[in-house]
Amino acid sequence: MAVRDPRDGAVQKIIKGLLDFARQSEPEKRENDVLEILKKTIALVENHKDFREIEIIEDFDPNLPRLMLDRDQIQQVFMNLIVNAEEAMNGSGTLYVRAKPGPDGLTVVIMFRDNGPGMDEDTMRKIFDPFFTTKEMGTGLGLSISLGIIVNHGGELEVESKPGGGACFTITLAANSGAGGRAAA
Repeated sequence: MAVRDPRDGAVQKIIKGLLDFARQSEPEKRENDVLEILKKTIALVENHKDFREIEIIEDFDPNLPRLMLDRDQIQQVFMNLIVNAEEAMNGSGTLYVRAKPGPDGLTVVIMFRDNGPGMDEDTMRKIFDPFFTTKEMGTGLGLSISLGIIVNHGGELEVESKPGGGACFTITLAANSGAGGRAAA
C-alpha cells in the first residue's frame, strides 16, 4: 500500500492556483442577475461546517440592474472573498454582504465586510500581489485572480482595513461592464 505525502494536497492546490492564474481568460459575458449569483454562492457555503459559527447578514437592494458578467468567474470572486473572510475570522464572526446601486445609478457596488482581525497597511499594499499570503497553507493567488477577473469585467476591487477593525472588500461593476478596471487599497 502506498503512503500518501500529506503535502500532496497543498502541492495540488498550488498547481491549480498557478494554472488558474496563468489561464485567466477573457470573460464570456452574458446578461446576469448579480443577486442570484450572490445568493447561490452564499447558499453553497452557509451550511458548510466551517461556517457554523459565521453569521452571514445579507443586505441586497432588489432593484439592481442586470449586468453583463461571466457568471462562473464572478461566482469564483464571491466565493474567494467569502472563504477568505471565514478564514480571517477563524470560523467565528459576522460577515456582512451588501449589494446596492452605485451613487451614479450606473454601477453596482458589492461589499463583503468581516469582523476579523483586520490588516495593517503593509499587508494591504501587498494583498493583491501574486504569491503574497498571510495563510500557512495559502498560495497567494486567490485575490490576484479575483482582481484579474474584476478588472477584466471593467470593475474595481478595493480593500479597507485596519488592525483590529476587520476587513471590507468592495467590488464596483458598471452596468455595461466594459474593460479597464483597477484595484485600490
